[in-house]
Amino acid sequence: MVGTFFPFWERLRLRWRETALLLIAFLVFSLSFYSFTTNPPTWFDEGVLFQVVKNIANDGTHGAQLTPGTFSDISLISVGYPALYPAALAVRLFGADIGVLRLVAIGYLLGFILVFFLLARRLFGIDSAIFSTLLLGTFAPVYGNGKNFLGEVPGLFYFAVALLLLSVVERAHEERRRQIFIALLSGVGFGLAMSTKPSFLIIGPSMALATLIFWRRISGELKKPAMVGAVFIGTLLSLAAWIVTQFGISDSFQRIFTHYSNPYYVTDFLPLVITNILRFFTEITPMHFLVLFLVAVAFLVERCRERAHIFLSEGIVLFFAVFTVIFYVRTAGWYRYFFPAHVLLFLFLPVGLAFFFDKAKNIFKFPDKRILLLLFLFIGGIQIIPLWQWISQNANDPMTELAPYLDDLSARNVAPFFYNIPAIASRFTGTEFFQYIKMSDQLILGKENEALLRQGVFTTVLVSTDAADEIKNVPNCYFLRQQVGKLLFFERDLRRSCVLPDARKS
Repeated sequence: MVGTFFPFWERLRLRWRETALLLIAFLVFSLSFYSFTTNPPTWFDEGVLFQVVKNIANDGTHGAQLTPGTFSDISLISVGYPALYPAALAVRLFGADIGVLRLVAIGYLLGFILVFFLLARRLFGIDSAIFSTLLLGTFAPVYGNGKNFLGEVPGLFYFAVALLLLSVVERAHEERRRQIFIALLSGVGFGLAMSTKPSFLIIGPSMALATLIFWRRISGELKKPAMVGAVFIGTLLSLAAWIVTQFGISDSFQRIFTHYSNPYYVTDFLPLVITNILRFFTEITPMHFLVLFLVAVAFLVERCRERAHIFLSEGIVLFFAVFTVIFYVRTAGWYRYFFPAHVLLFLFLPVGLAFFFDKAKNIFKFPDKRILLLLFLFIGGIQIIPLWQWISQNANDPMTELAPYLDDLSARNVAPFFYNIPAIASRFTGTEFFQYIKMSDQLILGKENEALLRQGVFTTVLVSTDAADEIKNVPNCYFLRQQVGKLLFFERDLRRSCVLPDARKS
């Protein structure tokens, strides 16, 4: 037994790369499929997107239902066709189930991690790619954002594919037509990423700035007008499809630009900017991002000083991170807004640390690179803590408890009013319902339904126990019929007059 074990262990040691990749694959697959329908739970944004996906799958309607037969404007929903259409196809083929939607999300997640590995290997070699992917695979927000059906990870998938193809064009020596075709596909990938979510539109200026600054270091193949033109045309093709599918004739450019450039309609940016900048020095996740960002910047600056070759893809990622921070500090400060740049910066962490280790060991006389390996394992160990906390979360699905009550409303042909709970409305099987969705203080979908509520038009009103403002707006002609979990069911009492109470007693 012992004699057979040690040769086996020796083979694993000699083939450590294959072993590491198998372990990473097992880790990523396990975490991706762990309680994938319930952990993380469906929340606001995913609820809106699930409704849009179901409507596209059912009859091609692009929007969320606000009243029977009336739908929201999809131009105000910040996820585009590259994510919505594959999900709609899956729902049409396999049914409108949250599991189907989440499997599409996991497909994008696994695809992104695979392409991330291939990109890291092409840019920095197999060893750096293994450690980069290991650190990415133990980063809890990857699963918190990736297992929900949102726009960030699908956008990252298309972005990573585009960067990989661009790096192929830059260094490969293949037949010219094939190179032009790959460049065209790279542009299509960039356009698909930008079309997936408006926050990825900064890819455009990132490409322009990286090309301008690193032009002398770009290989001659990529400098050829045909290659540049192919990337540009591919990008325009994807963006043209986005404009056609996302915006109507009545949408004004000014309205769209104002919404996407300032989604929270902030008028006084300075206090918000200061608060968000301070987060990078006072809160763990922004501080983690800052460390990765500084390593990437220092690594690229040193290589520029040494006149080393730099892939254009590296420059695009760096400026994408810069523009992401600029956009982030002007928003409400959710970490998800810098998440795409955060995970891409893992590309630079192992190779950057190894680069500076080689410089430092000559000064401090380090014995060998085992210290560097311990450093990588230490970083991964730190990331395991929040990852374990995420795994340990309660994976109970609130919909398991709510489903019978929602099914009963559908069976009785009741047209309920979902008061700012799109995650619950997305699981309602009936077609007759009303909805109010507060995206922000300045962007409210279905606001006219509040007037109907004050008139006592609805038979049933559903509202979350956490929504104090919405509960106060339920008039006295409704009484609390029951509470199921964190959901309140109000029923219309025709004997009562509809006036707003100063305070409601449960």
